[in-house]
Amino acid sequence: MRVKALLFSGVLAIGIATSANAAIIFSDGFNSLGNLGSFTTVASGSIGPWTVGGGGVDWIGTYWQPQEGNASVDLSRLLAGSVSTVLPTIAGQSYDLSFYLSGNKAGGNIIKQMQANVGDLNTVYSFNTTGISNSAMGWTLISATFLASGNDTLTFTSLENGPYGPALDNVTVSDHVNESSAVPEPATFLLGFAGLATLALFRRK
Repeated sequence: MRVKALLFSGVLAIGIATSANAAIIFSDGFNSLGNLGSFTTVASGSIGPWTVGGGGVDWIGTYWQPQEGNASVDLSRLLAGSVSTVLPTIAGQSYDLSFYLSGNKAGGNIIKQMQANVGDLNTVYSFNTTGISNSAMGWTLISATFLASGNDTLTFTSLENGPYGPALDNVTVSDHVNESSAVPEPATFLLGFAGLATLALFRRK
């Protein structure tokens, strides 16, 4: 049992030494401190760190299931709307963007489209509302990497010109880490060395 425990600790140490951690620079899920009820229309102004633009958005409470927390947004109020926020990015550095996408299936197009803009990223994303319901929204994780120009503005814009738009929740931006070229910190390097030494001892026994 003691040899097995040593072997496990050695493998664990190596795993720690070779992992790379990405620092989150922004994270928000449109959550409300109060009771939104079914939903609240936001024609302009802000939702937390987000500035509302275009035709406005619907801030969704209990109308449908959020991906996390207690709220999300429909990016079309009566016409196509948008939300944007300024990120503390550094020019020339790469970042990872992730968010969850769904759609309002109560009307309009079956496939909802929205556009994400930040840094050198300018991409249209689609969500097929077939088979979803307000209690099972089928939230889909979207991930992308972008190159920053410095203090970039992240904008999500509905491409649905009606009151039934794409749904957005749980947006995160973090430093992009290339694990193949990441250099372990001194502490994790020592852990990795200790793990290798443990494995060598096990082989000798």
